[in-house]
Amino acid sequence: MANHTFAVSRNQVILGVCLPLAVLVGYFLADPLDSATWALLVMVFTVLSIPILMKWYHPLLVFSVNATIAFAFLPGSLPLWVLVACGGFLFAALNRSVDTGRALFVGREVAWSLAALAAVVAVTFLLTGGAGARALGSQTYGAKRYLFVVAGILIYFVLASQPVPAERARLYATMFFLSGLTGMLSLLPRWIRGLNFMELISPTEMIATTGWEDFFGPGITRISALCNISVAICLSLLVRHGIRGLLDPTKPWRAVLFLLGFGAGAYSGFRSVVGFVVLVTLLTFFLEGLHRTKYALVGLGMALATAVGLLMFSTKLPLSVQRAISFLPIEVHPAAQGDARGSWEWRLEMWRVDSQEVPRYLFKGK
Repeated sequence: MANHTFAVSRNQVILGVCLPLAVLVGYFLADPLDSATWALLVMVFTVLSIPILMKWYHPLLVFSVNATIAFAFLPGSLPLWVLVACGGFLFAALNRSVDTGRALFVGREVAWSLAALAAVVAVTFLLTGGAGARALGSQTYGAKRYLFVVAGILIYFVLASQPVPAERARLYATMFFLSGLTGMLSLLPRWIRGLNFMELISPTEMIATTGWEDFFGPGITRISALCNISVAICLSLLVRHGIRGLLDPTKPWRAVLFLLGFGAGAYSGFRSVVGFVVLVTLLTFFLEGLHRTKYALVGLGMALATAVGLLMFSTKLPLSVQRAISFLPIEVHPAAQGDARGSWEWRLEMWRVDSQEVPRYLFKGK
């Protein structure tokens, strides 16, 4: 008597699942603007990406922490790092359950302090009557802030659960900083027509803090996305090549890229970006011990040349750049100086008002 068995290959199973799924997705895409279509697409891509996330959640979290990607089609426009942090913690816990060699509670001092912070947040949540999510139809709001705090705490446990190999440390650091280039996603739709769909994955607050129409004009415009782009370029070059590598005469493109990144930060109109990049560069210079070498004279010469250039042409620069360097003892346009002074006075007033509420919310949070 013959023994007949029905064997199904893996390719046949995949084909049997994907074909009906493709038909279903194609049917819903007939109305791409419907909320049900977006819900289905998110669910499909989430399920299909689970195997990838289970294997690559750690480097993906390193990338997403500094990335400016937010899914506008999700309730609350949740950023990518929140989703990856929550999903990564789930996969880290699953890996710990099947592999006792993996530790989830790494660095007990830091871990216990973060656990205590989570307990304080939970007590605050209970004492203040909880919080609703306006994105889900609630009349109150505040749930998103609690979610951000919890996700921020989970980031530590996910990152610490898996060590980074020494030979990949520089790669991970470069990937962390370069992910800030995703700030371009909020700029490209304004420069290139037909890319409006990118607004679905870029936070609107990255577009501009003042009028966009004056970006290439004579007005003062502050573009938050340029801050991320500038920091991404400058810090990735510093962490990968160092000051010595940037000043390598055989590879001048490194210094050119660094100057372009610094220029983008100055054009953003934010003084903090210019000061931050300058301070990090100086700190790196001293940590590499270059102040004891010939590079000290090179750095001093470049600083003097920059100072002379600013003294001579500071008032000729775009107003956004003048605002970004207005903290220096140089002459700038009164409009740039006044705008910068107004921003500083606004912060002082905000701190003064908030300081009066500290006794009220010292033990019971707001």
